[in-house]
Amino acid sequence: MRNKSIILLLSFVIVCAMASVRMPVPQPKKAKKVKGNVIAVDSLLRGNAGNDEKKVEGNAQDTTKMDSLQLAIYHHNKAIDDSIRADSIMKSRSNGINSPVTYSAQDSLVYDASTGTAYLYGGSKVDYENMKLASDKVFMNLDSSLVRATGTPDSTEEGGIKGKPLFTMGK
Repeated sequence: MRNKSIILLLSFVIVCAMASVRMPVPQPKKAKKVKGNVIAVDSLLRGNAGNDEKKVEGNAQDTTKMDSLQLAIYHHNKAIDDSIRADSIMKSRSNGINSPVTYSAQDSLVYDASTGTAYLYGGSKVDYENMKLASDKVFMNLDSSLVRATGTPDSTEEGGIKGKPLFTMGK
């Protein structure tokens, strides 16, 4: 029983210490009272004595009642909105391939679905529109339309490379 009393007493002391005098107490907001028969001096000089409401031109916003963070966000968004063109609509991009791609390999063809890459080995040929590519090895990324052709090192071939890449266009 004595341990429970000490624990309860320490808990109460901690709660009292946390709730110090410096803690802000929320105050209800007071509504501003405006008398209907009061007219501002500057409105008398402008000739707006009969108008009770103050007219705001355009979409202007009163920034004097904003704190510094709200004001910074307001100015940042305003700058971004002004810099965006009204006719900048998201245009659909073409995938880069406008006609069928014909490809073949004498040895093997391996397609890696996770990367979208096709590997062509041994006497590979790729035809696209008026472009032709022949090489010993061809790597094609079908998603981004990137093609890489290389030859195979071979000491018996002239120049030491078998199946050097040959690219022709327009024939």
